[in-house]
Amino acid sequence: MIVVFDSSFKFSVPINSPVNLTAHNVSSREIEVTWNYIEDPRLVLGNLQGFLLYVLEANASDFFADDAILRTDYTDTGRSTRVGGLEIFRLYNISVAARTVKGPGPRNDSVIVRTHGEG
Repeated sequence: MIVVFDSSFKFSVPINSPVNLTAHNVSSREIEVTWNYIEDPRLVLGNLQGFLLYVLEANASDFFADDAILRTDYTDTGRSTRVGGLEIFRLYNISVAARTVKGPGPRNDSVIVRTHGEG
């Protein structure tokens, strides 16, 4: 008896999220984000393709509205990146998810950081 498995069956999205997320402003329009990730095959469930950053911008009253601008950035398998082209002196809610070819897994707990104001 020959049993054939669909090769896509063994791959899924990661079930663990990145940990130790930190973000700090490096300029009035740029934030540096770093994180750690446990690359356990029992948790990744496929080949790690990289990470997906979620960047949510607050409005002028520092309120994250339902229709706030959500920006996503794809990264490679590194554990840090810089997000540029941001608004001056604005709050940003940042979270990260690991991704495989099947898509992103769960996001980690987010951090909030403010870009510098111009002086």
